[in-house]
Amino acid sequence: MLDDHFSFWNWQKYIGLGKTLMQKYWAALAERNIQVEGHQGLTASLDEAVVQMWEAMCVEWEADGFPKRKKNPYHLEGASMLLSNLLVVIS
Repeated sequence: MLDDHFSFWNWQKYIGLGKTLMQKYWAALAERNIQVEGHQGLTASLDEAVVQMWEAMCVEWEADGFPKRKKNPYHLEGASMLLSNLLVVIS
């Protein structure tokens, strides 16, 4: 009886997968549009030379093979992702 119950539950998940993925796709598309709009607003407020330099650094870093030899343009010196640091900021 349990096997039948679990099989039915899995079948319901399987046939609902298309609807679930489509909902997640539309949500991701809306979020992408918000992020693109924010990026465009930020880059419009900066000097064009700075934006081009930053984009060139990012493209070079992403094109670098593994292990990466280029300096990571996304890394902030002195920043860490420790839970204790986050708790201090939140408190």
